[in-house]
Parts: sequence; C-alpha cells; structure tokens
Amino acid sequence: MMDQPESNPQPQSQPWMLDTMAPFHHTSDRQLLNCLQEKAAYQQPVVGREHLQILGHGSVETERYKVPDVRYVAGGDTMNTISVYQLAKNHGLVSVFEPTACQVKVSKAGQIVGEGRQCDGKFLLDYLLVPENCVQERKEEEAGMEHKEEEEKRKKNEKNKSLKIHASKLQVAMFGTQP
Repeated sequence: MMDQPESNPQPQSQPWMLDTMAPFHHTSDRQLLNCLQEKAAYQQPVVGREHLQILGHGSVETERYKVPDVRYVAGGDTMNTISVYQLAKNHGLVSVFEPTACQVKVSKAGQIVGEGRQCDGKFLLDYLLVPENCVQERKEEEAGMEHKEEEEKRKKNEKNKSLKIHASKLQVAMFGTQP
C-alpha cells in the first residue's frame, strides 16, 4: 500500500485542481515538470476556452504529486489541472466526488492514491500519487487490445478471401465461367 505524504509538506506555488472538463493534465509552471520534452507550439481546443497553447510535456514528481504525461502550456493564468478523463483513460483510476471532498482510487483495488477538498466550487488535490504499475498496466492493456483488434482484422480478411474463392468456385460450377 502506498504511503500518504506527510501532513506538513513543502508549499507549492499553486494547488492542483481535479477537473472533469479537462481533456489532459496541464500546467503553465515549467519548474514543476521533470523530463520536459519541448515541442513546437501547437493549439489544443479546450472546453470553456478557445484553446491552450501546448509547448511540451513532462511529468510531475514532488513529495505530494507524482503524475506522468502532464502538458506544459503557455500563460501564467492557467491553473495546475489534473484531468479526470486522462486519469481514467491512461491510468485506470476513478475519481469520486462528494460535497466537500474528492478521492482518486485505483479502480480494481480501491486503493486511494489522491485526496482533495472542495474550495470555492473547485476540487483542489492535497496529493495525487499515480502508481507506476497503473501506468504500465494501462499501456499493456492497450497494447493487448491493439493486438486483439489486429488479429480480428486479419481473421476477417481471411474469411473475406475465403468467401471470394468460394463464390468464384460456385460461379464456375453453376455457369462455367470465372468472374
């Protein structure tokens, strides 16, 4: 079981908000990102805004936050944001909201990996420690699904080929001609 951070961690410049509308995790604080991979700037549409300008991506690794694949965005007015969608899709995590608090859990085990509180209509995370095995398991699951889809596609192509051969033989038998 993952240890929760100490109750008196070092202060951070800005809290992380757990957001149901955000399509991806993002921050405009470059200093929070480890292994920052800068990219040519591109625009990403976001609900409630015209767009965000993406400048790169990295991971956040502090005492209270361990989050992979966080986008680095332009503009200092952007709140540090954790995407409920990305937590579910990429990490298999579920977010639970209550009137005054929220939790992030490993969906299969129910282990709590993040907690926060409601403040002025926003849910601010006290900590979020995305387990590395959730990241790896999700990648393996996606790779398995891709392999399964490829195998189904191959079988469908083989079946179609077999049907065409059968239809051709049937036409020869019935009409004495080939298509």
